[in-house]
Amino acid sequence: MVDGAAKIQRGRNWRTIVFRILAVLVALYFVTNFRLIPAPWIAGDDPDFQRWSDAMTVAIAILTVGSLLAVIWRPRRMPLPLLYLAIATVLAVIEIAPFEGPYIFFVAIPLVFVIAAYPEPHSLMSLSPVGSISRPLLALSLVTMVLLAPGLWLTFSRELQGVSGDWITNFEHTVSLLLAGI
Repeated sequence: MVDGAAKIQRGRNWRTIVFRILAVLVALYFVTNFRLIPAPWIAGDDPDFQRWSDAMTVAIAILTVGSLLAVIWRPRRMPLPLLYLAIATVLAVIEIAPFEGPYIFFVAIPLVFVIAAYPEPHSLMSLSPVGSISRPLLALSLVTMVLLAPGLWLTFSRELQGVSGDWITNFEHTVSLLLAGI
């Protein structure tokens, strides 16, 4: 009986090691977007839209890397950041693929590998919170959602109208930030 428990523990340790390696590699992949951090503040020929797009890209990259680092630190105790990344990845593919084509898979596939390698996959199936829900933070998230709704409508409608720019990516980034707030 002890041998069986030891084999299970070694198997879990192996899964944790593989998960951490993949998560570090994917985090480094997303760190490459940090090069855009100074872009919104550098005076140049870029339109305001492009500066906003760069800022949104950096915000999502920081959120993704931060979520991965939190899960790398305590993979078995912190499934919520990885659950957020799983939901955000599915939404990103649904939102962007019809408009921009397969380039979204360069972002989604590394995250899918990390999610698939998670050592406790059954814990990702539960959407129930571990502790109590903070009502002030929930209220702040709802207010933020209401305030960003016109921007969501603007970006989505401009994409449907065919206005040049990366409107659907901004739409997806805003949805991902709202999802993180909830």
